[in-house]
Amino acid sequence: MALLGLLSAFGGTIFGLLLGALPGVHPNLLALLPLPNQALFSLVLAALFSSILPALLMAPSADLAAVLLPGQAMVHQGKMGDAVAEFAGGALLGVALFIILLPLYPYLLNLPQIFSRCFWLPLIIFATIPVLRSGHKKWALIFFLLSGFYGGLILKLPYTSEQILMAHFGGMFGLAGLLRAGRMVGQQVKPPHPRFNLASSLVGTLGGLLISLFPAISPAQASAITFSLLGKPENQLAAAGATATSAFLFCFLSLKHLAKARSAAVQRLGVLQLDLLLPVALLAWLVLLKLAPLLARQLGRHDLRTPMALLLLAVTLVVAREASWLVLPSFLLGTWCSNRKVEKVNLMGSLMVPTIFWYLLGGH
Repeated sequence: MALLGLLSAFGGTIFGLLLGALPGVHPNLLALLPLPNQALFSLVLAALFSSILPALLMAPSADLAAVLLPGQAMVHQGKMGDAVAEFAGGALLGVALFIILLPLYPYLLNLPQIFSRCFWLPLIIFATIPVLRSGHKKWALIFFLLSGFYGGLILKLPYTSEQILMAHFGGMFGLAGLLRAGRMVGQQVKPPHPRFNLASSLVGTLGGLLISLFPAISPAQASAITFSLLGKPENQLAAAGATATSAFLFCFLSLKHLAKARSAAVQRLGVLQLDLLLPVALLAWLVLLKLAPLLARQLGRHDLRTPMALLLLAVTLVVAREASWLVLPSFLLGTWCSNRKVEKVNLMGSLMVPTIFWYLLGGH
């Protein structure tokens, strides 16, 4: 039985790394797969390690350099392998820092309770930080409010939340990003060296902690908040990797102590597989470092934009089904935001605004 569980976790890790590379495929959707808990936990955790790949594969053309993410800038320099190594190193440290901080979590539970009567207040503060940090504040506010109105409308449609969010995010971030993606320059194909940045990973881990304590905060919003409070870390990719893995793990603690999962994937899994944490994280990190040069080599030879768009549409049709038509308006909204060169974190108003109104109207 122990051997079967180990093989299940191994298979989940490898499969998760592959699925994490697909644009628009969220951990909450992966958690719907009919797999044993050990395999499913390993799959979701491993997918977070490779979740940087869609952003790298969808690096905009050089004329959009004003909105390039750090990893995308490295892709244009032919350093995709190094970008993967930095993110994966941060993701691994995020797991390690979660284990270290785990005993302290119960002492932080009073933080959300302080705002129990006005939970909307910190959410409004958190929502305004990315707007204030934007180089196009007026348009950032417009897109935040517009996406919030749009999110409020689509969340009332007679579909499941998984169907709505798959179509919404697949169109707004996935397809809209692929449309703007430029042709890949030649990439370095030698295996990247392991890269770790403890200070940056700690900042990212604190962002993951924030996500577990408050609702409707995305990793991009958490990064904007922690960067504003603690200063921009030396290595933003390492911080992003740590946020991705630590947020997933801290949400198990919020489910246990606050009865709030903050994540549909965590709600589905229910129990934190502590014994699998380090083995799965180490395996995902090692395999990803080995795969990075292979992927970089293929990028120099093939244009993957069309196959990725078709694959994303196929996944959307399978998961979203009747709600698949939402891909079009969400795609148009995401494309408009990109055309205005506004950071797409402001489109997360589609979740944040309905959540704020829910608390304003007396929700708990």
